[in-house]
Amino acid sequence: MKKKETNKKLRIAVIVRNFSETGGGAERYCFETTKRLSEFFDIEVFSQTIENTIDNIKFHKVSKFLQRPRFLNQLFFSFSVYRKLKNKSFDLVHSHDTLPFADIQTFHVKPVKQKSEGLNSLISYFYTKISIKKQVYLSLEKRSLSNEKSLIFVSKYLRNKFESLYELNNSNIHIVYPGVSISKNINHIRSIGKKLKILFIAHGFARKGLQNIVYALEDIRNEDISLYVAGNGDRGKIKFLSELVKNNTYFLGGVKDIEDFYFSGDLLIHPTKDDTFGMVVLEAMSYMKPVIVSSAEYCGISELLTSNEAYIISNPFNYIEIKEAILDFIRNPKERIKISKNGFAMAQRLSWEKSTNEIIEIYKSHLTLNKK
Repeated sequence: MKKKETNKKLRIAVIVRNFSETGGGAERYCFETTKRLSEFFDIEVFSQTIENTIDNIKFHKVSKFLQRPRFLNQLFFSFSVYRKLKNKSFDLVHSHDTLPFADIQTFHVKPVKQKSEGLNSLISYFYTKISIKKQVYLSLEKRSLSNEKSLIFVSKYLRNKFESLYELNNSNIHIVYPGVSISKNINHIRSIGKKLKILFIAHGFARKGLQNIVYALEDIRNEDISLYVAGNGDRGKIKFLSELVKNNTYFLGGVKDIEDFYFSGDLLIHPTKDDTFGMVVLEAMSYMKPVIVSSAEYCGISELLTSNEAYIISNPFNYIEIKEAILDFIRNPKERIKISKNGFAMAQRLSWEKSTNEIIEIYKSHLTLNKK
């Protein structure tokens, strides 16, 4: 790295395939922190898809080789960014994608590498050995974990998954949780009337547990309970056992005004089977909405939560637990109010400003350790 004059801002390259304010958790994390980092550094973003721009950030469009197969596009993206950076002098390169040459690497999704246990895993192991796609992903993933980098994970849950598969001897491993923008319009808890409106937000209904919410509502059989589903997923695979629940379930697709969506609901349910963090939980809490969420074994945000801040279910595969949590929410208004207030207070402690400040400290630490 070239040493800069003290009166000049550091030049930071940020790498992400999709720069978007309204994308998934990884995209949102990158957008919110990069926007705030641009107040302190000269930021240049390298991305294939630029859905949102920011005035004081310079953007570089990286062309797509192919939409499919994705692994070839991933490889091409890595190579193209490397070439674009080759003749540029950046103080730091911060990637939100699995790249071998970044200085700072943020991990958002679970590792490609998996443990080999049992016959199915043994078959998977041999498949991995002959699959070009798997080899490409594994090679990029392994190189992205270089000891020379500073590694950022969005939860301990995710860090532990990587540590169980790789020998991470890197001393520069950090946890930087996602943040949230606290709405200034919050001043009271929504009164729960006779009608109960449950919210579910996800891209990928099966993994995030929508089917078990439906099964729980089938067991409760209350015509005053409605379920509003935001996001994209295969609704055709959701099985309804009764017309009552089917008619009270509304698939909205992508919701543009997410603030109105949160304000309109009484309860958010997130019985995910595997989530590195769970942004929708934090966002709902920031609108003072009580949440039902999977335990820390399945969802990263739950490592920060107590039973005073959320209804935590130990096993998201068991719809009876979801059912009991919903009934507890209905029957115990004092508990509901306590969880709403405590959850809101917890959300206020996780701001995007906090996340950004922690990243800045990691930048400083990395530059100090690698000073030439």
